[in-house]
Amino acid sequence: MNRRDFIAKSGMAGAAVISGASALFNTGCQSPNRFSGKDRPNLIFVFTDEHPAKGWSRGIKELKTPNLDRFAKQGVTVTNCVSNNPICVPYRAMLFTGQHGHQTGFVNNHGDFPLAGDLPSWSKTLKSAGYTMGYVGKWHLYPGCEDPIWKDDKRDGEVKTPAAITPAPLRHGFDDLWIQTSNHNRPRNTYVWDKDGKYKQINAYAPEFLTDRFIDFMEESSQKEAPFCGVLSVLPPHPSYPGAKEHWVDYYQSIETPYWENVPEEYRDERRMHDLKHFYAQISSVDEEFGKILDKIDELGIADNTIVIFTSDHGDLHYAHGVKWKRYPYEESILVPFIIRYPGKIPADKEDDLLLGSIDLAPTLLGLTGHGSMINRAMQGMDLSKRLCTGKGKEPNSQFILYNLPEETHYIIAKQPKLMDYRGVRTKRWTFTLQKDPDTGRVYPWHLFDNPADPLQMNNLCDDPAYADIREELTEEIRKHLAVVSELEWLENKPKDRHKIPGTYQRA
Repeated sequence: MNRRDFIAKSGMAGAAVISGASALFNTGCQSPNRFSGKDRPNLIFVFTDEHPAKGWSRGIKELKTPNLDRFAKQGVTVTNCVSNNPICVPYRAMLFTGQHGHQTGFVNNHGDFPLAGDLPSWSKTLKSAGYTMGYVGKWHLYPGCEDPIWKDDKRDGEVKTPAAITPAPLRHGFDDLWIQTSNHNRPRNTYVWDKDGKYKQINAYAPEFLTDRFIDFMEESSQKEAPFCGVLSVLPPHPSYPGAKEHWVDYYQSIETPYWENVPEEYRDERRMHDLKHFYAQISSVDEEFGKILDKIDELGIADNTIVIFTSDHGDLHYAHGVKWKRYPYEESILVPFIIRYPGKIPADKEDDLLLGSIDLAPTLLGLTGHGSMINRAMQGMDLSKRLCTGKGKEPNSQFILYNLPEETHYIIAKQPKLMDYRGVRTKRWTFTLQKDPDTGRVYPWHLFDNPADPLQMNNLCDDPAYADIREELTEEIRKHLAVVSELEWLENKPKDRHKIPGTYQRA
């Protein structure tokens, strides 16, 4: 099913309701069209893959992240940054368009169509405003340039070249591209499309190679009259975990690294400790590369007029609650790091409990760069740039969290038990989710956590009668979000129409 068929069958062609409508004309830190030429801020957006919010020294004391540490002292750390749909492809589509998967067609990782060129995106807007645009790393929004096809499932056979690099009409404004194919098992010796459209293998640690290409883009763009926007997307710490820089692997092998407190005893063994140590080594390796970017910004003399953001697409559970990877609505999965620096506009060395969702990033980036008047009405998030800059202004009451189990479920069910379609909300205090049985369609409460009182989420209150009013109140919040994406029927106790949401699970 292509995107247009999906939109038509979903009855969503005219869905342009936005949760942040009142923020549409918010101009954030800048006045729209106030600046021209080099006076307009550059934008550098760096994001990792599968990196939980606590995945740096402030969250895990054993982790060494000196560059994130110094960066945080120069800006604002958002402690409630939520990945609304905690999986790779939906996040990326949401990042650029400011729309949920119900509108873009990307509701899970299983799609055979690209991110449509006619969708709104902040990157196209900045391109139209004269920015030099560059993207380096994992794209994951065009099937033709994704994973190579291998001869066998062990991935040790001959590699076949993917079809093509993302064509210009589908690049959403980015001119300079280096696209890494999504070889999660290959943080080294992976494959890329270079900016000339040639497909090649790189015999290096991928984040280091890609960071060097990103720095090349920064150097070239900083010499131009126009401002620039660069996005760097690196695969680690996404599994497979081995392959990090050797000195960091050696370091974590030499120290004690406790299991996370909410990992059940039966999941504490040698193999999982091996994974955890290599996971930490990947985070420190990526931190080292991020430090090179910060140093280059200083060397180029552009720090005062450059917005820099570090974040991730979603988290990783590492066997917390007895499950792994992402997808689940636990904090380790849905909360991601978000640190922003903008000298003179964003406060320094501050933590902010702003409830910021990935759905809000597109309008917020436009607001931060002074293009608030150009925010597309179809974007469903809020422009939170004023809130970030001043600490004042409106913010969401809740963030919508959701997941759709894809049709090809045998692998996911084996690795991630008890996972079904869910819809929920994350507020500053509560996480509440409803789950839908794929056979009967029955909708029932799944999780209710009081996060400040229970940060490890060990006490599920969803069946406690003392919290009935809270569940009712939060169910109404879910209903509001479902109305925005035209999916109120999800609450009905009937089986899911697998044709309405492509890839939705339907048991044979």
